[in-house]
Amino acid sequence: MTSHTTNCNGLSLDVIHAQLGHSSPSNMNHISFCHNKVDKQYFCGTCIMAKSHRLPFNKSSISTSFPFQLIHMDVWGPYRVANVTGARLFLTIVDDFTRSTWTQLLHNKTQVAPAVEHFFAMIETQFQAKITLVRSDNGTEFLNSICHDFFLTKGIVHQTSIVKTPQ
Repeated sequence: MTSHTTNCNGLSLDVIHAQLGHSSPSNMNHISFCHNKVDKQYFCGTCIMAKSHRLPFNKSSISTSFPFQLIHMDVWGPYRVANVTGARLFLTIVDDFTRSTWTQLLHNKTQVAPAVEHFFAMIETQFQAKITLVRSDNGTEFLNSICHDFFLTKGIVHQTSIVKTPQ
């Protein structure tokens, strides 16, 4: 917790904040002896930690050394409202090394495999690069026989994440 020199009635803001059960700065300003002495930038490390649902993730030990060595893929949706073309899903592809991101709008999950194949062809043609490792969630769109066979024929390692591990 940072120490704030502003004080109200002889006590520091940190002490009053803690005594009030870590009340918000706007609520503290309603107290007569603290009126307009607490700015919105007031920071309390305890409050930040208390609002966290889990500890921060450990720093990743995986490091890529060149573009397209590792690609992350995920399909989002379906959404209730379709876009102007009728697409309700989208495929997100992220290169681990450059953090470059591609998004492909999809009408249904059967379009995932062709979109992945087109993306791989585009990378080979435009960047003269081969993707060596793909990481995705356990979605059936990536585990189906079409994607699985495509990864096998290209010599690509497909890794899936562990359920309920967003890191």
